[in-house]
Amino acid sequence: MIRIVIFSLVVFMFVSCGSSQKWGIDQDQNQTNSQKLPVCNGDQKSTTNAKKIKNGTKIAKKINNTVLRIWHYPNGDKFVCVVQGEAEIIDE
Repeated sequence: MIRIVIFSLVVFMFVSCGSSQKWGIDQDQNQTNSQKLPVCNGDQKSTTNAKKIKNGTKIAKKINNTVLRIWHYPNGDKFVCVVQGEAEIIDE
């Protein structure tokens, strides 16, 4: 009887550990939330389509020939948009 109970528990543990769901510490550490950067509207003086970003914001290009337009203002505001290619803001 004890052997059957032990065998059942071992089988149950192997079956329950084979789940494809990930919880808590099992989450992929490389997974990040990202936000696609908008395309510039063509006017270099206008930030109409640009995204306001914070200091230290990381931007990743998705295509090798990506070109960004960035505005820096004296009050610390920064805006960015994509002139060509694709890029995204990586939230950490």
